[in-house]
Amino acid sequence: MQRTVLLLLALSFLLLAVSSFVEERVTFHDHQVLRFSIRNETERDQVLAVVKKHRLDLWAATPEWIDVRVSPDERQHLQGLLVPYRRMIRNLQALLDQEAQHIQVWIFLPCWKF
Repeated sequence: MQRTVLLLLALSFLLLAVSSFVEERVTFHDHQVLRFSIRNETERDQVLAVVKKHRLDLWAATPEWIDVRVSPDERQHLQGLLVPYRRMIRNLQALLDQEAQHIQVWIFLPCWKF
């Protein structure tokens, strides 16, 4: 009886420890990557100020453009900007899922030796 109680306590502890490491899957459904075309220093400062203020995900920046990943909720922060942009990625999660499928295909292909 005492062994059973100790075993149940040990299993409960193990289950609690494992569950603390299992995290909810993060998805990027409808997240977009926008490329802002920078025509002057003022526009660069405006975009970077919004990125910093709202802690947006800055993907890349060059003197000519700035790429920013935004969630559907974060898009509202960019509405006041008069800097031209184009959508580089329409739905980031769809792209990630496609890439994951491609990787799985390559992992499960048999290794052929010639």
